Amino acid sequence: APLQPPTFTILLETPHQPSSSNSPSTPTLTESRTSKMAGTEYSVLKDKKYENYNTAHAPEGSEASAESITSHLPFYLKTDRQRWTAFCITTVMCALASGPVSAWPTLEPVLMKADLFKGMGQEQMFGAVYSFSIAAQLGVSLPAGWLYDRYGGRFCCFWGALVAAVGLLLMAASVFWPVQCWWAMFLGYPIAMIGGQINTYGIFVFIWILPEHQNFVSSAAGAVTSLSDMLALVAVALSDCCGLFIGTFFLLIAGLSVIAGVVCWAYVPTKQVMLDVAGTYIHADAAAIARSEEEEEACCGAEMLLLREAWKVMRKHAVANSLLLAFSTAYVLSILYPMQEMLYYYRALFPAGEATDLVNLWAVIYGIGGFLCAIAGGALCDKTGIRAFTLIVVGCCMFVVIMLPIPSFAAQIAGQVGITMSLSLYTIVVNRFCMLYASPDLFGTLGGLQFTIISVAMFVCMQALSAVNESLPHQSKATRYQVTFVVCGVVATALGSALAWYWGKHPPPALGDHEPGGMEAVSRDPERV
Repeated sequence: APLQPPTFTILLETPHQPSSSNSPSTPTLTESRTSKMAGTEYSVLKDKKYENYNTAHAPEGSEASAESITSHLPFYLKTDRQRWTAFCITTVMCALASGPVSAWPTLEPVLMKADLFKGMGQEQMFGAVYSFSIAAQLGVSLPAGWLYDRYGGRFCCFWGALVAAVGLLLMAASVFWPVQCWWAMFLGYPIAMIGGQINTYGIFVFIWILPEHQNFVSSAAGAVTSLSDMLALVAVALSDCCGLFIGTFFLLIAGLSVIAGVVCWAYVPTKQVMLDVAGTYIHADAAAIARSEEEEEACCGAEMLLLREAWKVMRKHAVANSLLLAFSTAYVLSILYPMQEMLYYYRALFPAGEATDLVNLWAVIYGIGGFLCAIAGGALCDKTGIRAFTLIVVGCCMFVVIMLPIPSFAAQIAGQVGITMSLSLYTIVVNRFCMLYASPDLFGTLGGLQFTIISVAMFVCMQALSAVNESLPHQSKATRYQVTFVVCGVVATALGSALAWYWGKHPPPALGDHEPGGMEAVSRDPERV
């Protein structure tokens, strides 16, 4: 009889279907099919990857029980309620540590009242501070991601909060002594933003502590930024009604940041706990995920190892990564540039009083709406998959492009809603990309490397935007802003649509397929795309 080719069984991920077996630990098979690849027969079986680990179901048909999984968790994370409680406490603490620094348009009028940069060209100086801070924040994405992968979320939460407190103290000094210490704002504001960014990485630990809600958890990082911006409105309200000086407010927030760091140290799980739980869910030992000391020494240390591995992932998926980077650059420009110039654009369209009302309203819309959009967006991505969700993000960008050029108060409020949705939902796409294309120990480094490249590309594109503005010398200031906004939005829309089209033709790996020995060419689950 002729020799038969060997048969391999590969488990893939699909939505849960009721099991016909009486045993709750028996895997549920929803599809069995056979295909020929290189003369070898593969029997592809689909099974649900994740079950709540408070049940008797085990991921990917393994024999691991709920007890074996929760045994990796500390005593305060043993139950589902305890895990959600720790997650919520961490989210609130990270919002305090992030401070009100992201709501720059709302803070500008208050800082002007404190005579900061008075007589030095306030508009240009405030714009320079914001631009420098955004560049610094994006540039530190790689170190922040590396810190997360190397030392874990607990380390990032604690030390990020302390760094944010230092930045807030410098910001306070700049307004207490605006003549002598104006330069402190150029240092304090970027340091505060960098510290807040590092601090929010602690939330990503809960991606594996609450694995059935991964996109929901990752969206909380964006929700934290939105929630923290509500503090800017508090600063404005206290300044108007109680005469509280903005420098005193910065001091209070600095103290709260230190307290938040201590609380996060108590509640955020360690890196080892996260790797142990992640290894259980992707059916791999934590030692296979974490890089060994021998590997680190062979690759010029842990610093270079994580970076080299992240670069390998980007090269392996070059087309998808390139489209994501191009889309991200245009998209971030289409959102951050209107935010940076918001006050001055409104002053070009409306009287000064209405312009101030709009930037104050922005803090409310972005604070509350951004928080709700980020949380709801994460849950939506869990349901729809990354491709459909990217199209939703592109739709938000198109809406902003339409609204911003319309010179009406109502249209600008609608534009603020669109910017809020765009900024809150976009980060979910990047985080999901890192989850699908990289192993758990490379999540932060891959994202950091991507944002570092985006920051360099943004600098180049900003020069191009300046050239566009200079090419319209006879146009009004409002028109020059509008042309720039539309150009960025249209390019971002086109690139986002191209990325979604590519994912329709070439679905991303199913979660866990990046592990060594995984067969990405076979294990593709279209229902996760």
